[in-house]
Amino acid sequence: MEVIGEIVLRLYSDELNYNRIGKCLSLQPTEIVRKNQNITSKLKTKYDIWLYEVEIHNNTNINEIISLFIHDIYKSNLKCLLKEERDVNASITINFRPDYNNMNYILNLSYQDILKLSELDVELNYDVIII
Repeated sequence: MEVIGEIVLRLYSDELNYNRIGKCLSLQPTEIVRKNQNITSKLKTKYDIWLYEVEIHNNTNINEIISLFIHDIYKSNLKCLLKEERDVNASITINFRPDYNNMNYILNLSYQDILKLSELDVELNYDVIII
């Protein structure tokens, strides 16, 4: 199956305790980026970053994947972690790259998912890039 996007939980701060995050959330990060790490030859990160990513494949129900992702994040201890670690910021980004010839996708968040994100106080971003 072709990857047409991903959903990413991003935690960032001036100084992250990566071990604590892993233990609290019971999730394995897909990537860890350290403050001042080179991203490109001219660009360095401003923060420590912890990323958890799930791929979105074609021929799947994107809204169901988003809902399951939000549910998994909600049932983790993210709320507790963010309360205890006040300097940690969190966001969820949905990166979506549909094929221009196959644009029959509707991105839709349920009321319950919106309530969960609101309770967690997590920012939600959509990046849609038409290929």
